[in-house]
Amino acid sequence: MDVRSYNREAWNREVEGGKNPWSQPVSSEIIARARDGEFSILLTENIPVPQSWFPPLKGAQVLCLASGGGQQGPVLAAAGANVTVFDNSPAQLKQDRLVAERESLSLQTIEGDAANLSLFSGESFDLVFNPCSTVFMQDVRGVWKECYRVLRHNGILMTGSMNLENLRRIRSPDAAHGQSSRGAAHHHRKQENEAGAGGRHVYRQSGSPHRHQI
Repeated sequence: MDVRSYNREAWNREVEGGKNPWSQPVSSEIIARARDGEFSILLTENIPVPQSWFPPLKGAQVLCLASGGGQQGPVLAAAGANVTVFDNSPAQLKQDRLVAERESLSLQTIEGDAANLSLFSGESFDLVFNPCSTVFMQDVRGVWKECYRVLRHNGILMTGSMNLENLRRIRSPDAAHGQSSRGAAHHHRKQENEAGAGGRHVYRQSGSPHRHQI
């Protein structure tokens, strides 16, 4: 199976169906508040990202990775960031362009594979914002490797994760209405490679090291 093509078509159908909460463009009111520095965006479906997690956004280079849908990217752009939304679904990216055109926001959209960010030079971004999506990806290790490459020193990776079995359960016909997938949000800061680590990429989350052998 071509996993990327399967997921692309699945998300295009979600946009066409008009009911998926991750495909609903944000309102003009939300954009207006973001322009005033008041915003709230999600990595998972449950709890907004803490404001303390964000770097200064004015002029920051931000990659919204697998983050199409007309939500996080436009809000961060309204808050003053230079935003690139990179997603596998052209229909999801169309939602971002819709909000950007409606609100006169400067925002770039690119369709592609999250495990191949070769369009970008190394150390291009201050923040990579990745809502729950890696559960749908075939080469997750490649995704983290590329995130590390494109992040600047002390850059931040925010990512959401979910338990695949929970996702399958809530999508079953017998699932209770409104049941949550109970995702988790993660905040990592890029650090220099440890001496002699030989490809060990080091991030830090809440003061403790999280090492990704990639």
